[in-house]
Amino acid sequence: MKLKMFDPPGHLPDFVGIPGQLQQWSKAISGWIDGAIQIEQGRLKDFPKAQVQFFNATETDPAGLSLDQDIVWNAFPRTLVLGYGKAKAYPTSEQLFSLTAPRPGLPTAPPFYVDPPGTTMWSDLLYRPLDEYCEFRVERHPDTHKIIRITFTSEPPEYWQALHGDELQDANGNFAYKFTGDKKKMLDLYHQYVSTKVKLGDLECKHEYYYMVTDANGKPVLGPDGKQQKQVVFRKGDYNPYNVWNSTKGIMHLSQPNNFVQAEIQLAADATILRHKNGRAVVQADALVCCSGYGGTSRSSDPTIGASVNDLARLGAWVTIKNPIGLYMHDLNTEGFTKPNGEQIDPKEYFKVLRGDEAGHMIERAVFEVPEKEGFTVSDLKIAGVPITWGGQVAEHINISITGTGVNPRYFNNPMLPCATFCCIDTDVSIALTRVINNGDPIPEGYQRAFLHEQGTFASQASKPTLLQTAAKEVYHEVSGIPRHKRR
Repeated sequence: MKLKMFDPPGHLPDFVGIPGQLQQWSKAISGWIDGAIQIEQGRLKDFPKAQVQFFNATETDPAGLSLDQDIVWNAFPRTLVLGYGKAKAYPTSEQLFSLTAPRPGLPTAPPFYVDPPGTTMWSDLLYRPLDEYCEFRVERHPDTHKIIRITFTSEPPEYWQALHGDELQDANGNFAYKFTGDKKKMLDLYHQYVSTKVKLGDLECKHEYYYMVTDANGKPVLGPDGKQQKQVVFRKGDYNPYNVWNSTKGIMHLSQPNNFVQAEIQLAADATILRHKNGRAVVQADALVCCSGYGGTSRSSDPTIGASVNDLARLGAWVTIKNPIGLYMHDLNTEGFTKPNGEQIDPKEYFKVLRGDEAGHMIERAVFEVPEKEGFTVSDLKIAGVPITWGGQVAEHINISITGTGVNPRYFNNPMLPCATFCCIDTDVSIALTRVINNGDPIPEGYQRAFLHEQGTFASQASKPTLLQTAAKEVYHEVSGIPRHKRR
């Protein structure tokens, strides 16, 4: 049976009562899925026997056995651990970065610009470097600096753009999905969850924000006039997801540039293409990201989502993301959390869900705090005997999830396509994989191709440590703080 319409993330109720808003949200989700399907059709055009397995549940009824697959990963950014080491990753996770500069660890990511030039402050476009679809803000006591509250969110920016009444972009960057919106309701929510001092003007773009279009190698993409193309991201008067009340002064929703619902949909669609290397199916999560060229190679989310969706696709099933499509906190695992008196903490004792569907494990907003009457703070709690000094210590125990759905297994018998991209790894410091590199592009100096021997799997017959095993060992050393001269 076809799905009647797509629901808001976590069944959030804010669209109710706004004329046409629920239908407009469903239309946008449907359009993003259709756009992703069109992109996959383009990737398969040279392979006439291959068909797109990703489908739009409001347009297609595959009919048959339906399989739901929970896809779960850790909330604390793996990119920060790999890039900085665990000790530095904690404080870095509480910093803010500007979109007007290259992103940490992503030198090819284009910076944002403003039109007219020179009319914005760097503080207008700050974001949190938390790229696992869960972001947090830590509040500390002004005198003791102990943590008194950690607020977590998985709410997508598109939801708040829609609530503001903006026109959202399609897969091609065109402004295509207009929302009625309710600015007063949006402002009331900010007053309820962030601060009563928030003003509507604080939440809106004072100028046009854009970036200059580049290809996968960072080279300018030129238009018909020979000039580099410009992609507008936010128009003047639009809702600004990077406003000060969602950055320096508070947190309302996701802000990291990769944490968008549309990106989640595209990644899932990309992962339905079957891949092989030298005739062997590529199935291991990190190898599959490198082979298919989707998502971030150093994240926990993208490889996990990709591999799980690809598992469903290899069953020959139609594949989609279960409604309602969104990003969710699944739960907080408080195993090993203790109070100052040594008593174990119940998961619901200090973790309070504020928005989303808690029973359905679709948590969109939650706080972790100790009631003032108890006489101690979050920093007086311990995890495995270690005091909580950083918000990231709690984030490491939060599970993030979406649900993939496979319908009518064995319907498809798609051929496996050769790898479209590859990754490299530093031959001296094998900690993390590079961003994906297009086939035919040069290997960076000092690097070599990853997964040369496993062919996309862990080969048990390997006679020497694999590149990934070496990388894992290096990460262990970095996290453990073992001096380099004592490593084995």
